[in-house]
Amino acid sequence: MPICINKYVFVLTFYNKYCILTTDIRIKIPQLHGNNRKAVFMSKYQMIIGRGEPLSFPELNIADVPAKTDTGAYRSAVHCTNAKLVKNKEGIEVLRYTLFSNHPCAQETEVQETTDFKQVTIANSFGHEEKRYEVKLRVKIGTKLFLTSFTLADRSKKIYPILMGRKMIRNKFLVDVSITNINRTLLRERYGVNFPEDEESKDD
Repeated sequence: MPICINKYVFVLTFYNKYCILTTDIRIKIPQLHGNNRKAVFMSKYQMIIGRGEPLSFPELNIADVPAKTDTGAYRSAVHCTNAKLVKNKEGIEVLRYTLFSNHPCAQETEVQETTDFKQVTIANSFGHEEKRYEVKLRVKIGTKLFLTSFTLADRSKKIYPILMGRKMIRNKFLVDVSITNINRTLLRERYGVNFPEDEESKDD
């Protein structure tokens, strides 16, 4: 389905329930085989996502964690309250952490250790600065599977354990804020979450 935006011709292709936007008028759905055929195909093209999406961590066996899309944030964040530097058995300094501990909307992971981390400074909209650890994790959104960075943050008072920022979204996704694949009202009912209602809840 060709569409025109700012004098450029794009093609919308619907693949299962996902929508692909590409400038290649000749694109056709390939006949791929194997368990990763959708991921292989979709990794090439930007996929349209909404203001809320389920996000999975295949290597951690964690699926469908509610994630909020935030184009106003540069970095992405994931809920974690117990990150600390320790020495492993070999005497090497590692970052030890557990994701989603005590968050009602996600399953707690096993303890993770990594040497691939750094400390970054995050400034919120009020100018308050906070130092956080940043780690790399492999995630799956829709049919896209990729490695990306997250800062470890206390999101225990947020209904979404994950925030997806521009660094993750760029060159992979297009955001349509009129849609969402997460119903926050159902999240409250399913997990017994008592976070306060807000204006966006009326759109779910």
